[in-house]
Amino acid sequence: FEESNIYSLTSESVTPRFARCLARVPIEFSHEKQSWVQINTLFDYFDTGLMSADDFLSLFEGEILASWAYTLHCATLEENKPNLLTGIAKFYSVWKERVFGQLSKCTKSHLALRGDLMVCRHFFGGLEMIRGLVESDKARLDRLMPPN
Repeated sequence: FEESNIYSLTSESVTPRFARCLARVPIEFSHEKQSWVQINTLFDYFDTGLMSADDFLSLFEGEILASWAYTLHCATLEENKPNLLTGIAKFYSVWKERVFGQLSKCTKSHLALRGDLMVCRHFFGGLEMIRGLVESDKARLDRLMPPN
């Protein structure tokens, strides 16, 4: 099979169904409760050459990243929760490592996500949310509210 044929078949048959599947994946604030099965499958599809970069990035940005940002933002609005900042830092760092990989263990998926402007903007926005929480800047947090 030619690469373009595989990408075309995947794009027409798999990607729409995969999008529906990923849209139903809950982004859990607790990293212990997070199911990574579907996300890992998305990474595997791209890493093995069964999915184009455009489809991979579109699925990740549209179905995963927006929910991640919304979950993080909701967590920053919780009041009087013990160890809130520690939990948010853990949430952010676990996802950052999953998305961007480690220097010693970096896949094709990690490299694609590292080089994607939208993914980097979301993670920067996450840092800005954390900054708003640390500085008790409600106006900053309100401006950073992602769409639901």
